[in-house]
Amino acid sequence: MRGAPPGYELVDELGQGAAGTVHLARHVGLDREVVIKRIVGGASSQDPETVLRFERQARLLATLEHPGIVRVHEVVRVGADLFVVMEHVPGTDLRALLASGPPPADEAARMLGEIAAALDHAHERGLVHGDLQPVNVLLDGAGAVRVSDFGLVALLERQARSRAGRAGAVEGLAYLAPELARGDLVVDRRADVYSLGVIAYEMLVGRVPFPVDPAEPYTTVRAQMEDPPPRPSELVPGFAPLLEAALLWALEKPPERRPATAGELVASLRDGLTLSPTIGAYGRGRGRASAVETEIAAATAGGPDVARSRWRRRAAIAAAGVVAVVAIALGGARLLSAPAAAPPLAITAITAAADPPDGVGHCPAATVTVRATVTTNGVPGTISYEWVRPDGGPAAAGQVTLRQGQRATTVVLPLAFAGRAPAQGVAALHVLSPDGVYSAPLRIGYVCP
Repeated sequence: MRGAPPGYELVDELGQGAAGTVHLARHVGLDREVVIKRIVGGASSQDPETVLRFERQARLLATLEHPGIVRVHEVVRVGADLFVVMEHVPGTDLRALLASGPPPADEAARMLGEIAAALDHAHERGLVHGDLQPVNVLLDGAGAVRVSDFGLVALLERQARSRAGRAGAVEGLAYLAPELARGDLVVDRRADVYSLGVIAYEMLVGRVPFPVDPAEPYTTVRAQMEDPPPRPSELVPGFAPLLEAALLWALEKPPERRPATAGELVASLRDGLTLSPTIGAYGRGRGRASAVETEIAAATAGGPDVARSRWRRRAAIAAAGVVAVVAIALGGARLLSAPAAAPPLAITAITAAADPPDGVGHCPAATVTVRATVTTNGVPGTISYEWVRPDGGPAAAGQVTLRQGQRATTVVLPLAFAGRAPAQGVAALHVLSPDGVYSAPLRIGYVCP
């Protein structure tokens, strides 16, 4: 049949993609059903480097043997077009499933775990997907996840969409990592971790962080690169703070701030979903929580003051911002002759660890200390923070004042355990200003053998 690569017969058109057509076909020699994606003009480049990259990706694709990955049988070049021959997976895709609403949390966790396993398998073999979005996550007849269009296919489709300027390219912008939105030539697995974080956000919050306006698609691109994602708790009242910490960890702008692997992200999402805080497991209620906050204040460099309420903390931060804006406005006349303003204080990294290292204390009484090191660009200023506590108690908050050239400070959260009842949860440091940044969530536990 016309339009098929040699050795194949087209059976049915499955859809019109952004970069070409997708057909159900039959391999004549093997009498096997396959899916053929025709990428229009995908092989037109004569750049030797692009051709070498194409061949290298094709060889890597052939090595992927994983139950959660759609197998690519071969890539056939015919003239200026490419035909990607893939395994046929009867069923639906995640985009169609999400169109009817977000799935239950346990089902979302299962699917995210299967996507992560497929991604980690590919990443360990040097392949980055680069275009992970719900339409590329297939669901077979049993509901099992099959990730499609890895690496080479995503690269070629993105190039073809860009040349053709087709509208089908718009939806994928909502899942694009900032480094891909910038057009960085070299990206790693953490670009896929970001995209998986967007999918997780959509499944658990009910929308993507940055919805796409088809009339202004590049507004979304700019937001992916520059704007903080909305906090889930601002969209869904009562959203679990531990789950929020995991989602926003995945959506950090700098790749180095994100989880190192897809599996690490999903483990923290599962903790946020399943490790319900045990109220009162630490010490004796409210009085004990206040004592812990006092201990943190004393241990924090710079002698931070503990705020009496989250509202007052945020009001103070907002007021400081207003004062800064007014001061800049009043000094505007001097800016013309003054040297360029120094950059503002910025967070470059947060690393957190627990002592003991496994984060588990043993009865009859124990203390687990969580330490977070906040690294900055060395500009003087004040860092405001709060701890997300694993017991659901009042957040421990404070401030640290940094001097010129001081690039790191450490804040601590001592957790006192007592009694026979086991407890478990997740702790994380949330920096409120100058940037809204979460540390990696840490699992904390208390056991009585």
